[in-house]
Amino acid sequence: MVRHVAWDAAYLRVPWPSCWCCWRLPDALADRALQVWKDTFRHSYVESAAFEKDLQSAHLGWVMMSMSLSWNHAVDGAPQTPDEQAVMPTRRAILAHRLAGAPFVETVPHLSALAVELAEVTGSAWGEEPLPFAPAFR
Repeated sequence: MVRHVAWDAAYLRVPWPSCWCCWRLPDALADRALQVWKDTFRHSYVESAAFEKDLQSAHLGWVMMSMSLSWNHAVDGAPQTPDEQAVMPTRRAILAHRLAGAPFVETVPHLSALAVELAEVTGSAWGEEPLPFAPAFR
């Protein structure tokens, strides 16, 4: 599979965006993981302003793509199965956390504005439901 390198790096900004079981990471750990990734990659592009712009776009892309995976269940308030409740946070908590952390990307202002609007609307409708840290960081 071929994809833009920022897509993989952004995975660290939106922890586990393609996984059904996702949690929050401590900010310092996520920042350090991204720095280690950059140091390992060792290319001038990953230290450039262009990469930072691409990283922001990929971050927003992961937020919007991953949101589509659970949107219907979150909006409907579909209860999780007992097995899911034991191992993962609610879909609403996941979506709220991702939307709140979505960056504003100048090259796609309408998509960025949509993320902000969805964060406001869902926060108002669902209330505050913080995403818990991954079990290893509790």
